[in-house]
Formats: sequence, structure tokens, C-alpha cells
Amino acid sequence: YIMKRGQVTLFIIVGVVIVALIAFGLYVFNNQNFKNTKTSTDPIYSFVQFCLDETLKDGIDFIGLQGGYYKKPVLSKYYFYHNIPYYFSDNKSIIPEIEVVEQELNEYIEDNVPFCLDGFKNFESYTIEYGEIKVITTIDEEDVAITVDYPIKIISGEDITEFDTFSSSTNSNLRKAYTFSQQ
Repeated sequence: YIMKRGQVTLFIIVGVVIVALIAFGLYVFNNQNFKNTKTSTDPIYSFVQFCLDETLKDGIDFIGLQGGYYKKPVLSKYYFYHNIPYYFSDNKSIIPEIEVVEQELNEYIEDNVPFCLDGFKNFESYTIEYGEIKVITTIDEEDVAITVDYPIKIISGEDITEFDTFSSSTNSNLRKAYTFSQQ
């Protein structure tokens, strides 16, 4: 009876060790493949993120200098390389709604990020396919945040990595300036 009990215990220990080794092997194998693919595409992801961050900051400055507009407003005066809108005309206020300012910033980013990315010319060793940029902007009291849908497919040999969504935010007084302009 003691001999059988010892054999059962030995088989259980051996079984647990085998299962643990298999699990460890799968874990190491899966993580190594993921790290190699991710590490090789990290510079591209970082490059896109940098372009979004910088374009967001530039867009806030541009929109701020143009009174909340990216495109030239109908009633405006060109002054020091910017179109300054009239906020009051014919005895009525024509200040854009905050949603209009957010949409104008969306358009600025969508139009200007491709210039920063420059067709991914710095990454000629990769085949990079990309789609259309769609931006959603939120202007809060202390910051401006964007969510960007931008499908990117990176092909390097047999490895394929895809990114779809990016985000960025920066501290900004744009909302405070908007509120001040309404007063």
C-alpha cells in the first residue's frame, strides 16, 4: 500500500513538472515573437505619435490665432499671416460654437499630419500601408485631447503589424480663451 501511494505521488509530481515546463515554454515562445515584432515597429509607432503630438500643439496655436478657425472665415481680416474673424457683425454675435472649433481642429490635424509623416520616407526598409486619418477632438477646461483613427499596416519580411487608433492630449487654455471671447 505504501509503495503504490509513493508511485502515485511520483506520477503526480512528474505530471505537474511536465505541465509547468510546457506552460513556461509556450509563455517564452509567445512573448519572444511578440517582442521581436513589436520592437521592430516601435520606431514607426513612436514617429506617428510624435507627429500627432506636434501637429496637435501647432493646430491649437493656429486655431487660437485665427479665433477658432482653421479655414478662412467669411467675415475676417488678414493680419500678420492669419485671418482674424469678426465676432460681432450687424448687431449680432457670430462667435463659433465650441463644436465648430473642435471640427476646425480636426480638419487642421487631418490636413497637416501627412506633411509631418512625409509618406514614411524615413522607413524605406518597411512596406507601410496606411488609410485615411479621422480625428475627434475634445476641448476641455485644462487640455485638448484627440482620438485618431488611422489604420497603418507595417510589413517587414513575413511579419505584419497593424495599428488603428492613436491618441494625444496637451495642456491648453483654448477653452478658457473661448469662454473669454464669448464674454
